[in-house]
Amino acid sequence: MNAPRPDHAAHLRRAVTDVASVVATLQLGEGAKRQPGGAVVRCPWHAEKTASCSITNGPDGTIRARCFGCDASGDLLSLAAAVYGLDMRGGFPETLRRVAEDFRLWSVVLELTKERPSGNGLQMAPRATCNGFKSTPPPPPLPVVDPAIYDALTSALLERCPIGDEPDARAYLEARGVFADAEARGFGALPSSKGAQLEALAPLAREFGADTLVRAGLVKAAPGGVWAPAHRLLIPWRDRNGRILSVQRRLIGPSSKDGPPKYLFPRGLAMPGEPFGADTFEGAFELLKHRRSPIEVAFVESAIDALAMTALARRHGAPRIALGLPSASTWRSEWARFATGLRAIVATDADAAGEKVALRIIEDCKAAGAASIARRTPTCGKDWGDVADA
Repeated sequence: MNAPRPDHAAHLRRAVTDVASVVATLQLGEGAKRQPGGAVVRCPWHAEKTASCSITNGPDGTIRARCFGCDASGDLLSLAAAVYGLDMRGGFPETLRRVAEDFRLWSVVLELTKERPSGNGLQMAPRATCNGFKSTPPPPPLPVVDPAIYDALTSALLERCPIGDEPDARAYLEARGVFADAEARGFGALPSSKGAQLEALAPLAREFGADTLVRAGLVKAAPGGVWAPAHRLLIPWRDRNGRILSVQRRLIGPSSKDGPPKYLFPRGLAMPGEPFGADTFEGAFELLKHRRSPIEVAFVESAIDALAMTALARRHGAPRIALGLPSASTWRSEWARFATGLRAIVATDADAAGEKVALRIIEDCKAAGAASIARRTPTCGKDWGDVADA
């Protein structure tokens, strides 16, 4: 009896649920605005200058999109097909493959590659028109940069762009009480001007190749220039061996509801497979295991919150290790292993998204054998950076 064919579409819909990641990976960030629970972007179904397409999570947690300009709507796959310029009927297999590649879901890519016939029979459809103008489909995705090369490239970038060289970055982190920790963790900051940014990247282009910088999400393929130049704060996310998995980018200072997303991960790179702080967990545990009080592991929502929680623990003498999630919707059940035998502190933000993920973390920590579990929220402000600044 033949095994049932895997439902790749359902797998992708369940795996890719972070709105910020979808906006960044599908290159919909230009002109995008944040909204409660999601973002508003320029519609990929019709040409427009002002963002009118809402991307949010539906009741089941999956991505949903609706344009209030042309009334087009759909899920993750139909949104991606519109971006790629593919017909969802004739080009559905190609849409699946492209989404799996862009979000680095390699098991799905391999399965789709095995199933793919020699002649794909794709029907390339033009994008929808507006006032007689057609928007052209984007070029095929570039190959993902090798992880070892990405680690070497981003390590060189962070070395060239130390966080202490940019006064506004330093001031922002000092105001939140985390500059010393950020510097120790290898945070960096791009220069404020685009010209200086390109100058900083030029030696890396010569050493690693300009196409590698494109594939690593640092520069644009066309028309050129630095990708997301306003997101200047460079946050390295590392695996347990210290290798850089991804360099997250953040706006320096506060963000507005009508502005671009606060955080961005590089296009074509999946969310990190480890929480922020995984690389220092074992070392921190060794330092704390001889303390009389039981060791705590705190789960928070970002790298900066992890630094803030670490600073608070140090201030109060608490034997606590902080781990940061890439975002509220990217918790992975396997990360609960960090809480096995320890006291788990679920310290996600005091908002709807934070409460939702807190319930999942609590259940997973119970299943992982946490010694005890406590829910904590900031005593002032929305996140732990606000508390560290208090």
